[in-house]
Amino acid sequence: MTLLLAQAGDPSSPWWLPLVGVLIGGVLTIVSTFAATWWSDRLKRSTERQQLAAAIGGELFGILSLVQHRQMTPILKKCFDVSSQSGKLQYLSFSISNNYFEVFEKNVDRIGSLPPPLAADVAEIYVYMKGAAEDLNTLHSGTVLGWDFNFGLAFLSNVILTLETTEKKGRALIPRLQQEALRTIWQELDGSG
Repeated sequence: MTLLLAQAGDPSSPWWLPLVGVLIGGVLTIVSTFAATWWSDRLKRSTERQQLAAAIGGELFGILSLVQHRQMTPILKKCFDVSSQSGKLQYLSFSISNNYFEVFEKNVDRIGSLPPPLAADVAEIYVYMKGAAEDLNTLHSGTVLGWDFNFGLAFLSNVILTLETTEKKGRALIPRLQQEALRTIWQELDGSG
């Protein structure tokens, strides 16, 4: 800088030399501002993605814990066995009256911010869970009792299969969501984690 100031006062130095210093300073300012904005935006997106993964993982864990606590699958399996043996459809029903999918539904537009395979698996598990909820509501309504026995028994079998698939896929997804929730910006940048 001292050299530039000295040359600025020197009549033999080129007239454009001070402009080069100004241009370099301007470019450095623009680049550093862009880099700071990019880093800030990247950090914000990473934090939001971590929060989303943690919230979805928590909701999923809660739903699966409730299904397990209520013993839905083992009870329905027992009902299937009793129905098969008696030739008459019998089952216990579970009322699904609350909205158990609030985190997912309030953030459905943000699911795509998760890494692609994880986002696809989150969407898939919620389709299974909503299907299971619809099936349980159908059982609860009692309309199945008016169906042909074989259709009713097949439906009950499919409800059990849907619940088992949901539990299996959900339990496999929770650790991946937890891992995403704990992933740091550095792991994201270098592709590890």
